[in-house]
Amino acid sequence: MATADPDATYIASYSGLALPNIQSLISAPTPALVTSFLQAIISRAQEHERLKADRLRLDVELENAVRGGEAKVRALKATHEKSLQEVEKLQSQLNEQRTSNTMD
Repeated sequence: MATADPDATYIASYSGLALPNIQSLISAPTPALVTSFLQAIISRAQEHERLKADRLRLDVELENAVRGGEAKVRALKATHEKSLQEVEKLQSQLNEQRTSNTMD
């Protein structure tokens, strides 16, 4: 059963190591090359964990912003409705005063 050679170019790009080092690591690994490769992978894994934590934090902030915005919209709608009722009440009072003034 033949195995395909790893994509050295992709690994070099992902790990940040030079392509010749990755090719040497695949064909003739040395302890120094393995160590540098593992350190690069650890660095990438740590970066991934930081990005994952940042994404979670941003998702929470977004959810809070959306909920806050929705609460503000509800409050503004309630204020709007209250104001409309007040306007209708005042218009009704004004019409009553006009009616009573014309009858006098």
